[in-house]
Amino acid sequence: MINLYDKDKLRKRLESKRIITHFGCWLYISGSRSKSGHGRISVNGHGYYASRLAMYVYNDFNLGSSLNILHIRECPDSRCFNPEHLYEGTQSDNRKDSAAVGTAKNQNSIKDKCDYGHELLENNLMIIIDKHKNIHRRCRICHRKQVREAAQRLRKRRVKYKDAK
Repeated sequence: MINLYDKDKLRKRLESKRIITHFGCWLYISGSRSKSGHGRISVNGHGYYASRLAMYVYNDFNLGSSLNILHIRECPDSRCFNPEHLYEGTQSDNRKDSAAVGTAKNQNSIKDKCDYGHELLENNLMIIIDKHKNIHRRCRICHRKQVREAAQRLRKRRVKYKDAK
């Protein structure tokens, strides 16, 4: 675990940069913030997200970990760093949470038409979960067309193969 300095000093520093809302969120109110609104604090010349430092101070999170610090679904405010509203997770967990609460920034998740102009309504929208449990949205009309074209290519290859014998 990276040892920044005394956790009590870091705890006081974090608590001096917050306001507590009636929902229990600790909103980061001073200092710099990232483009997404997450509080950023410099410690020993290195910048950290306030939520990551809060997990380090209050929950003994290993700052060297490759895991992300995520917000519970009931607290989507990126400024919040209340450790009771945070948990450790992967980037995949983060994408799934974002999709579930409707805050996904993926350009495809907000499209209402496919690249060929077909509307992505319930009867024309396929939700596919791949082997890595990632969620994909597909146009059913385009998917059927691609399957038909692939089958035609396969039939042509078979005919050429039979003719070659």
